[in-house]
Amino acid sequence: MSDGGSGGGDDGFDRRDLLRGVATVAAGSLAPAFPTSAGVARGAIGGAPTGVHVAYGPDPQRSASVGWTAGGTFDARVEYGERGGDLSAAVEANATVLPGEDLVAYDATIEGLTPDTAYDYRAVVGDERSATFAFRTAPEDGTDFRVSMVADHGIADDRNPAQRADDDGPVRIVDRAREFDPAFHLGVGDIAYANGFPYTWDEYFRAFEDFYATTPFLTVPGNHEKEPGQGFAQYDGRLNRLMPFRDPGLPDLGSKRRWYDFRYGNALFVGLNTSADACGDLARGEEFLPFQDTRCYTDESYLYNERQRAYVEETLEDARDDPAVTWTVVYFHSSLWTDGDHAAREDLRDLWGPLFDEYGVDLVLAGHNHSYERSKPIVGETAGEVGTTYVVNGTGGSGHYGFRHDEPPEWTAFRDSDRYGIVRLSFSERRIEGEYVALDGTVVDSFALAKTADGEPTQLRPGDATREPLAVDGTRSDDGSTWHGGRTNRIRLTASADRPIRLRDRVPAEWTVTGTGDSGPEYVDADGAPDGYQHVYFDVPPTSDADVVYYAEAPEGPGATGEYEFGPAQAREVNGSGWVDVEGTASTERVVGAL
Repeated sequence: MSDGGSGGGDDGFDRRDLLRGVATVAAGSLAPAFPTSAGVARGAIGGAPTGVHVAYGPDPQRSASVGWTAGGTFDARVEYGERGGDLSAAVEANATVLPGEDLVAYDATIEGLTPDTAYDYRAVVGDERSATFAFRTAPEDGTDFRVSMVADHGIADDRNPAQRADDDGPVRIVDRAREFDPAFHLGVGDIAYANGFPYTWDEYFRAFEDFYATTPFLTVPGNHEKEPGQGFAQYDGRLNRLMPFRDPGLPDLGSKRRWYDFRYGNALFVGLNTSADACGDLARGEEFLPFQDTRCYTDESYLYNERQRAYVEETLEDARDDPAVTWTVVYFHSSLWTDGDHAAREDLRDLWGPLFDEYGVDLVLAGHNHSYERSKPIVGETAGEVGTTYVVNGTGGSGHYGFRHDEPPEWTAFRDSDRYGIVRLSFSERRIEGEYVALDGTVVDSFALAKTADGEPTQLRPGDATREPLAVDGTRSDDGSTWHGGRTNRIRLTASADRPIRLRDRVPAEWTVTGTGDSGPEYVDADGAPDGYQHVYFDVPPTSDADVVYYAEAPEGPGATGEYEFGPAQAREVNGSGWVDVEGTASTERVVGAL
């Protein structure tokens, strides 16, 4: 068994150490300026290949696809050979003219490769050659491997008035992924944020060429891949043509198939399309065309999405019956489960969710919301001990979104909206281990997926994986212990924990919570509280040492006489969802209702 790397081999191949060769771009090869589709002039790229990137073909052990862009000549190919040897083999490239620039996107698929083998290659257009890069084919089955994932990435481009990234966050995201040395990288939509300005695509692939030319880049489209005046043309020409398709049953809708699957090791990866050519918002840099979206209810959108649904069912059924497939991972842009700024795609939850349940999908990855969320295992509409885990990671460097609710929904296991970060997944026969890693290297969240004895997907409890349970204790003080009806009790709570927390108290429903102040109650809510109780939530910054004060008025009248149990107060991690009782914060108060 390997040490969890992306493959074996004895040739010392490591993408982190791979150096670019000498580029062959001539200084005088730039063409005159051109107008883009958005009406902005920019110097065109010359005939030399640029923005080289690689993806796996339908069989990652034996095939790979290479893409790049160059000026307008169509005599193009990929030259390749086993690492350290001659680049004596070649395969011709296909050409796709891109709108808005004097550029052509090229793609070529190399087949007949040897498993677990490093290959050198370069892109050639006419007499111009790219630098020489290298990639490795997938290893034989049974080898542990690693994958990185992010959505909503982008690149800072101050020439683009519709850009989303405004600092080096996207660059640092790729640096963090590169350090992980993944077998391949998943780009789960909203990739370049060109938004109708093609030169931002060029800048994106220039900036990340060293990574994407050596680490296979598997993508699905996001809503920002459907661009004003262009639709999916840029995405299709630059990326979609490289993806490992196998679905001849798609009806002819005058559009592209944008879903696929491939098996790597003991896992099946299924990429799907949640971003269609309709219902776009021009104000957000999205195209609007009347087909291919379940929310538009056209005949074309029904056929397109029904074909994709049938493909999902066929693919997952095959995976369930394949003894070589231990894990099934599905990824697409818009999330089925999220509390973020963009609402969950309930239409697709209804369409695909039952299939994920029936065929035991282990993990679903998404983006769209610029935050991180991990669900508990979900079956149907219910979170429990078994089911599919849904992870959203749209923290690729193009801004942050908040959450719709202060308190995480019941199905949430963990969430964070304060950082950019990468999801890292490590696959073995026994489990998938996941981490959400911030730009500074902090592991913000970690989780592990396994199978039950019945083969159902489940999450290991934090204590069974790598995260320690929250440790917290505290104190409660009251003005007294016996109260006449209508009198007010001043309550002070303290809590000390081993990490930043939020705090709430449990108060009998008959008591009226009053009082405000810097540490006073933020709101009172009976939802989720035990019968006869209400929860008081406090408007204080997250801290590991909380100190709050609030007031509660005793009930009045003869029927109010009796004993009332307060607390215990409860704490949870700032970005967690499980509330933990705070020891030392319970009390019994007696009310004398009639004087």
